[in-house]
Amino acid sequence: MDLAKIQYFLEAARLNNFTEAARKCHIAQTTMTKYISQLEKELGCRLFCREHRGVSLTAEGRRFYEGMKKICQEYQDLRGSLRLKQRKGLYLGIAMQEYIEARWLRRFEEDFPECKMYFSFHDIEALGESLGNGALDGFLFSDAQAMDLPFTCQRLFAIRQSFICSQALLDQYRTVGAVIAHLPFLTKSNSQDYVVKMRRTCGQVFGQPFEESRLCYSLSEQFLLLSLSQGFAILPMPEGDVYPGLSVISLDDDFTEYAVLAYRPDSMTEELQKFLSLFSGMPEFAESDATEDAGRSQPLQGRQVFPEDEG
Repeated sequence: MDLAKIQYFLEAARLNNFTEAARKCHIAQTTMTKYISQLEKELGCRLFCREHRGVSLTAEGRRFYEGMKKICQEYQDLRGSLRLKQRKGLYLGIAMQEYIEARWLRRFEEDFPECKMYFSFHDIEALGESLGNGALDGFLFSDAQAMDLPFTCQRLFAIRQSFICSQALLDQYRTVGAVIAHLPFLTKSNSQDYVVKMRRTCGQVFGQPFEESRLCYSLSEQFLLLSLSQGFAILPMPEGDVYPGLSVISLDDDFTEYAVLAYRPDSMTEELQKFLSLFSGMPEFAESDATEDAGRSQPLQGRQVFPEDEG
């Protein structure tokens, strides 16, 4: 039995749908169905009841699901503990596309020059998998992003935001409130709670909540739509003439986001403890120097790595 492929079964059991599970596992639906049939043949029992709108576990399937989930977790824990003993350095994932708080990372390099940093840039789901299997010590994300994974989360620092739209839109509508009233909110966040919060905050601060929001899948898409005057965005960018054709206006604390560290207390490394020590004894939410850091070109010395490079 292939433990890697057993994830197909676990995902199908979790979602009660072969098609959705296949999509999550990045395989064809026919491949998923064939694998489940082979697994049932190997075990000599039915694992799923096929229904009109999906599937459900049989009693045998439920027993197998609970057992394999425990076995896979124990395997991941063992694999992670072995990796932790073999590698040195701080392995951080970063899920924020548009902004990386470099001040604290530079300070870590200055305070602990003997500890190398390694970075992995992916979405939360991929970074969560890497944290779960021990390839990462933790990962940074914004509290504007939806995160529903079983990790401990700690807020680290505030990230000041700016209102951004094309200069043409601001010239046409004359006020930020009028732009908000007529154009959609362009966001990369898949968190409905965040969208609701921004709608409410825009109404409180500018007297006008936006009617429509539009999900963007990358920062490039977001900036393209901004430059085409197809909406406005709230991003951690410095005010000024840095972006030709765009108007950038600093926002107050009501719009502030926070950088959050996700980690596993049961796999706490000495390097991660050192990183967290930078924030001990400080105000709960240390304010970032977004404007200051955005204009700097000082490179970090850490290497960029990806979870698949970890083998």
